Parts: sequence; C-alpha cells; structure tokens
Amino acid sequence: VGINCVVQSRCQTHQGRWVADRQGNIWVVAAVIASYSPPSADIGLCTEKISESGLPSVSAPNPIKTALGAHVSVHDAKLADDGALMVVLGTSNAGSYGLKALKYQADGNLVGNYGIRGIADLQGLSADQIAGIGVRIVDGSGAMAGVVTGQRSSNSNFDRPNLWAQWLADGTPNKRFGNDGILTMGDVPDFSIRAVALVDRRKRWLMQTTTSASAHIDSEGLVILTRLVGDSH
Repeated sequence: VGINCVVQSRCQTHQGRWVADRQGNIWVVAAVIASYSPPSADIGLCTEKISESGLPSVSAPNPIKTALGAHVSVHDAKLADDGALMVVLGTSNAGSYGLKALKYQADGNLVGNYGIRGIADLQGLSADQIAGIGVRIVDGSGAMAGVVTGQRSSNSNFDRPNLWAQWLADGTPNKRFGNDGILTMGDVPDFSIRAVALVDRRKRWLMQTTTSASAHIDSEGLVILTRLVGDSH
C-alpha cells in the first residue's frame, strides 16, 4: 500500500479529517491553506478519495477543490447512510464568520439538491456564536449538533453560558430542540466536543464533552455526558 506503506494525499494542508467507507476507500477532507489575507476566491476545501490500495480512486481520480472564498476550519466529516460524504466547517474572511455543511456524492461531486448546489449555510446563530462553536455530525442522516463555549469574567461570574445547537440533515435548525434549535446549558466554561457518542433507538443524542483544567478552581478538567432529549431528525 502506497510507498513503504505510507500514502500521501494530494490535498496538502495542516488541518483536516479522514473518513473510511465500507469498500476500504479513504476520504481525505482538508482545508486549502492560504498564507496571505484576505483569502482569494478559490480558497476553500480539498477532498480526495484514495482506494484501499493507496492509489487514487477510480470513481474520483482527482482531488476536488471546492471554492468558498474564505479560510476554512473543518469541524467534522462523516459518511451518511446513503453513502454521501458530509462535511461541516467554519469559514472566516475579514472578520466575517460562517458555518457551512457540504455533501458530496461517491464520485466527489457536490450533491446538487443539497442546500445551494451542495452547500448549506447553517443558520440560527449570531456571528459571535458561530466564531466560537464546535460542530459534529451526529448520525447517518447528516443531522448535526454544536456547542458554543461559555465565558466568564471571574471564578464566580459568567458573561455567557454554553449553548447547544442542533440542525437537521438539510442544514436548517431543528426547531423542536430548545428554543428554535438552540438550548442554553449550565454555567460551565471551556466546553468542547470531543466525541458524539451515541444515538439510541429513541433518537436521543448522548454527547461527550470536556472542559479544560483552567475552567475549574481545583484545576481539574472534566468529562461530561449530556443526554439531549428529543428527536434528532
């Protein structure tokens, strides 16, 4: 496989994700890095499908670059139940932040009827909330959840609580979750999603989050399990 068992993706980046499908192919999802600001119009996302032999996939032989006109931070990537590749990412350009979900077919082309030509803007959050959120794709439908990190000015006073957000597979807020898709959580700062653990038979989400040691007076970090009650679809 590859050269001396090492396969190098043609998507050159310092930040990204990889996903394996049932056929042994590896999807590489990477931010197109720019060393200058503002980003040019062709800056965005690079995806590549590598076969189990380490060679380019026959169905998608070339890396696919999706121009977004912004710097990109990949939050998560996962294969949906229909075999499509789902990617959720944050964008930034000249102090303006966005949150997008992209859906790719098995051949690497964007799914035309998803969002606008394969790209959905995740709505329902303010610009400040988008800048601080971490998002994960929860299940095979492509539904998503995110945490906006809380802030505090001292050990006892909180400027902003944590917020949970949920989106349906098409990128629209899940209006049945919290208040129009947003749920205010307890006053624990420095939340970050480390894993999206389980979706049970009742479609409830069990989320694993962590807090940093600096968030607590006793300087001990925490792992927190939160059951999100409600239909994830």
